[in-house]
Amino acid sequence: MRDEYDSPVFSECRSYTNCKKTGTELILGTGRFVAPRTLEVALGDEAVRRLRGAEVIVSTGTRAALDAIPGLAKTQPLTHVEALEFDRVYEHLVVIGSRYVGIEFAQAMRRFGSRVTLIGRRPRLTFQEDQEVSEALRSHLEDEGITALLNTRINRVSGRSGEAVSIFVEQNGTE
Repeated sequence: MRDEYDSPVFSECRSYTNCKKTGTELILGTGRFVAPRTLEVALGDEAVRRLRGAEVIVSTGTRAALDAIPGLAKTQPLTHVEALEFDRVYEHLVVIGSRYVGIEFAQAMRRFGSRVTLIGRRPRLTFQEDQEVSEALRSHLEDEGITALLNTRINRVSGRSGEAVSIFVEQNGTE
């Protein structure tokens, strides 16, 4: 999305330092659509910015929930909320979840330079979408270097997030 001054805008970039490093601009405010493909953002100081884009994506996010996987809570995993506050690029991240938030986070972290493995229990990404959409998305993620382990059940987890974690999975009947 571009504003009237033609600067790039990424609304999900929550760390000012990370945004500056990637050349993006962080805009915090309350937005509303005022015309087709046009968003007006009220900033905290009563200023208003009008943003226009050929394509506008509304990504409202969701609340994070930890599955009842043995050992997962003890590893102190980060949800997508805490992970947006990373102050460094991790060598390898494992993302549990193959729906929109998991995919979006996996792609963002890969683009920052982390090796990313995405684990999903369903046989395909975004299971609620058409199969062609899921397959195209998986192909795109693989082209970016993201490993997607689908139809995969996590049996248990051990270790500590940010240090070393072991994840024991079962895929197609094999652990």
